[in-house]
Amino acid sequence: MECNAPDSSFLKNMGKAGKRLIYNRAEEADAKGAFPGLKIGDAGNNWNNNAGNWE
Repeated sequence: MECNAPDSSFLKNMGKAGKRLIYNRAEEADAKGAFPGLKIGDAGNNWNNNAGNWE
């Protein structure tokens, strides 16, 4: 199971500071190959017998 929210969905109403933060976090995530936002779980191709990251 995966649940995610991109930075742009919850930082968009912060004005110029929010836009800059969204840009900076997107650049950082891109450099790391990570999701640009909040993410819990992974619905990718990594089968793990329904064991989650909460164990």
